[in-house]
Amino acid sequence: MKAKMYALALLSFVVALCLALCVACTTTPTLGLDQTELQLTVGQTATITADTDEEVEWSSSDEGVVTVDDGLVTAVGEGTATVTATAGDAVGECAVTVTASTEALSVALSATSLDMKIGEERTVVATATQGGNVVQAAFTWSSEDDSVATVTNGEIAAVAIGETRIAVTAAFGGEETTAYIAVTVKLDAEIELSADSFSLSVLALCDDDVQTATAGATLYYQGAAQSGISFTYTSDDEDVFTVDEEGVLTAVGAGDATLTVSTVFMESEITAECDVEVVTTNNVEFEVDFGDYDTAMLNEAIGEYDLTQQISASVTPWDESLNVEWVSSDNMIASVEYDGLTATVEAEEGCLGGEAIISLYVEGIEVGYVVIGVYFPISTEQDIIDINNSDQALTCWYLMTNDIRLENVYEFSLVTRNENETWGKTFSGVFDGNGYTISNFRMGDVLETEASANGTWNMGIIGYNTGVVRNLRVETEPYSWIFPITVLNIQPL
Repeated sequence: MKAKMYALALLSFVVALCLALCVACTTTPTLGLDQTELQLTVGQTATITADTDEEVEWSSSDEGVVTVDDGLVTAVGEGTATVTATAGDAVGECAVTVTASTEALSVALSATSLDMKIGEERTVVATATQGGNVVQAAFTWSSEDDSVATVTNGEIAAVAIGETRIAVTAAFGGEETTAYIAVTVKLDAEIELSADSFSLSVLALCDDDVQTATAGATLYYQGAAQSGISFTYTSDDEDVFTVDEEGVLTAVGAGDATLTVSTVFMESEITAECDVEVVTTNNVEFEVDFGDYDTAMLNEAIGEYDLTQQISASVTPWDESLNVEWVSSDNMIASVEYDGLTATVEAEEGCLGGEAIISLYVEGIEVGYVVIGVYFPISTEQDIIDINNSDQALTCWYLMTNDIRLENVYEFSLVTRNENETWGKTFSGVFDGNGYTISNFRMGDVLETEASANGTWNMGIIGYNTGVVRNLRVETEPYSWIFPITVLNIQPL
């Protein structure tokens, strides 16, 4: 009997031991976590890291309290919850307690005001935060006037011309807050300007407004250009630039300002703006007009000098403060005295003729010049012959003032002709025909006995010439010559 009882006890022990070993063999392994408890306020986040290289699955026992994404825990409501991490057979848990935040709920919008055109749609993004943390709030969108603009989950649609507000209400953790978007709906019309911006300059040398620009404007309605539209142009700073009713901008002073162009179309005001920059510069191109003046000053007789003329210039741009100077290139021919933009040119006594350049300088810049010639007039046959009267006369400057027909001269040459002491003399001055003609030039009979030492004669209006003959036409029978061919050598017959 005792043996049976002993055997039964031994069997019970073995069975219990086997059961214990089986229980031990089926215990779930623990997954190590760097945090097993968390205290958070609504809106806060925390990261839990699992001690494993295996892929981890995360879950929350109450997503109304916390959510978890790849170890990132977000507190969304008051309460407690357990975050579980599973890697294979290993499991780790973290107990999370969430309390109410002491920070106020706020809403940030991607846009707080919108200018829209009828039919246009725009999207606004809302973000709720609490205590500096982004929270998963529930948003409610509404329009104060659906006849102007409607909204659905941030998608705003413009319906008609007018103004309204879009209300965005965020609810989270028992709190609510509202933000607003101001919406203005206009026509599908816009003004397109000829330039995005304008750059003008003013002179540092004077107060003249030296640079202008024209702002062209075109109104487009639903993409089509409209004709017959009148625009209003305004400057927000007329110390920088002014603008007239035609859109012409005029620089006034250095600075930055704004041009506004507007019009009323279909009972709506349409506007456009652009920047205008005005800079100060010394780089200027002056324009000058000398008016009427004589290019030739005619002295009636050699040794008699009373030749003056006045030249008045107009300069653009101009200011009375500008420094002006007139300069002659050769004071031995003509000197110049001046008062501002008026100059008096005077031929110098003893001058036998010549040309001088009279230059006008403004602030040291040559803005223009005139060429003045001093001449003795040639108007008759006798005037030409008289050039032979002296050595001095053969060096002077002469200017024809009309056509001359020869009636009484039959010489081989009118000037430096073969007459006694003048034979072989040379003309070294300037004879300017001024575009006129000497006609009926007839050379006398040429005899072989009158040949010069080299067997030639110098024949023409001027026989011996080292000077200048220009702008002169000579007509004879049967030939006609156009100077400056001034010397004709004829071999003896």
